Amino acid sequence: MASERFLHLPEEKRQRIIAAAREELSRVPYDEVSINRIIREAGIPRGSFYDYFDDKDDMIEYLMGDYCHMMENTIRAMFGRSPLNVFEAAYQVVASTVSFGMEEGRSALCRNLFSCMRMNRRFSFEQLMNNERALVRAGLPLIDRTGFRDASDEAVFLLLDTLVVLARNTVARVFTHPENREHYLVQFAQKLEMIRRGVLLPEKQ
Repeated sequence: MASERFLHLPEEKRQRIIAAAREELSRVPYDEVSINRIIREAGIPRGSFYDYFDDKDDMIEYLMGDYCHMMENTIRAMFGRSPLNVFEAAYQVVASTVSFGMEEGRSALCRNLFSCMRMNRRFSFEQLMNNERALVRAGLPLIDRTGFRDASDEAVFLLLDTLVVLARNTVARVFTHPENREHYLVQFAQKLEMIRRGVLLPEKQ
């Protein structure tokens, strides 16, 4: 990850370097990312780059964590409202993540971040979702368990873990093929409904 020296840079300079890195990764996929273009855009010496990051992969890993943190803020706000309908919350998390990622200036960056994951085993979507998983665990006490066949923490955690996998796959498909975004979101909603019918007890007449 980024060095302590980078993390303690003045905010303006740090943001300038991050912006240059994001711009480069928005412009080209992983295998075409150029450190020379980044340092030129950021206005820093080449040696300084290697004071801040070990290599290109180290920089990209930092970008992934930074992007994940931004998405985390949206999800954290949702957990402030309880009790949560777990299925509605799962859909809202995915829809919000997709919306955030598809905003102007982020679409190409998200697509190329997934390119990084395909090209380099060092990266995985699991890394990108680690913070979201932590938030899911934190949200466990907030879930409305009314009507669940098994409302134990263990069962609800397994349900949440399953929904995270579905959410991860949906977001990956959207960012990889954004032209099919609506289709993938509809499919995700259908999968949630199938699980819901298997999890909840029949409604009383």
